[in-house]
Amino acid sequence: MPSTPQLPSPPVAPDADALPGPVALTRELHLRRQELRALLDITEAVNDESLTEEKLYLAFGYTLLGQLGLGRVALFVPGESEAGAWRCSVSLPAKPDFRGTTLPDALFTLGPTGEPIPANADVPDEWRAFRTVLPVRHKTQQRLLAFVLVGESLAGKRSADYSTQETLEFVQTLSSIVLVAAQNRGLARERLARELLQREIDITRDVQQMLFPKRLPNTAAIQVCATYLPHAQVGGDYYDCVALPDDRYLLCVADVSGKGVPASLLMANFQAGLRTLARLSTPLTDVVRELNHLIHSNAEAEKFITAFVAVYDGRTRELHYVNAGHNPPLIARPDGSIEVLSDGTLMLGILDPLPFLTEGATPALPPGATLLMYTDGLTDVFDDAGTEYGDAGVADSLRWLRALPLPEVHAALLRSLGEHSPISAANPHPYPDDITILSARFA
Repeated sequence: MPSTPQLPSPPVAPDADALPGPVALTRELHLRRQELRALLDITEAVNDESLTEEKLYLAFGYTLLGQLGLGRVALFVPGESEAGAWRCSVSLPAKPDFRGTTLPDALFTLGPTGEPIPANADVPDEWRAFRTVLPVRHKTQQRLLAFVLVGESLAGKRSADYSTQETLEFVQTLSSIVLVAAQNRGLARERLARELLQREIDITRDVQQMLFPKRLPNTAAIQVCATYLPHAQVGGDYYDCVALPDDRYLLCVADVSGKGVPASLLMANFQAGLRTLARLSTPLTDVVRELNHLIHSNAEAEKFITAFVAVYDGRTRELHYVNAGHNPPLIARPDGSIEVLSDGTLMLGILDPLPFLTEGATPALPPGATLLMYTDGLTDVFDDAGTEYGDAGVADSLRWLRALPLPEVHAALLRSLGEHSPISAANPHPYPDDITILSARFA
């Protein structure tokens, strides 16, 4: 029987130290050419601003495989959720896939310049596909940026040069370039986002300030005082006071859902509609209906306004009002009695038409009577026992403060609020929401 022919064995590269001079030089030139190509590929990827950090990492992995001839590459970067964990961002080839895994502690503690995985390392078998772990540090700050794991191909074919110390140092250098570039790219994106946010905040704040009245009435018939304390840089509260013909005065406090530019634009629409309709001497209930239609038509989903709108007639001394889902304002009379102004309708912008609408009215107000309007930032404050300051707390305070000048009434209310919920390490914010106080005293 004829014998089966034997396939020739693949040639084994001799030890570099045993190679003749010209062969060693040729090999060195080939290696430098590989490194140069890898560097050019990485430079091109770094300069491509369209690449996200993850795509930049992936380009880095393919460069190591394609240009340096590494058989296996995994890149571990700091995780975003679990403290101290290193997540796998690149795993090439795809099987086994190390993405979604974290770097074992036994590999995390290896030396600073790259070491083979010890035979006695406590790691699962699949990690044996890697031969070397390379910590990548920031060149100047010396903080860890990532870990690069390199190894052989699935067939066990070794790159002739990947395991030399010189080549590993080049991989570390290349890794550092990529990691710093990715980090800078993320920082630049965050900085741009902050700048855009600040620009939006500035625009919104400017719009809001333009909506507030420049001067408040201080006449023989009425005195008006306002206090506005935004919780953040921009709030969602609104107040207004407009002198109308025939010794009448429009008073309004409102709270717009949401923050930012959309809320400020909605507030601007509300103000424009309110002032236009009021100056046309439109009945108060019709004003509210039109405002509700305006908001419902123009507002985005889940945007609404709570509002209290009132007109004081200096001739009859009567106050007509509509409370649209807002904290009920209070009238404190000189004798200490408190009237709650709750008649009205739903918050504006939810349903169109409004299912019900009632106009409230007070009898002739005596001289010295005080109207106090406010937003929920003044009431939604809790002490350590969970007790809310609430509308009842405001009413109790107003009963004792009713004879004070209006600015002092506002200051005393805020002091009372601070005593109810003092600032502490557990409660660092003096108030959880915007606070608006608008008061009127009738002469």
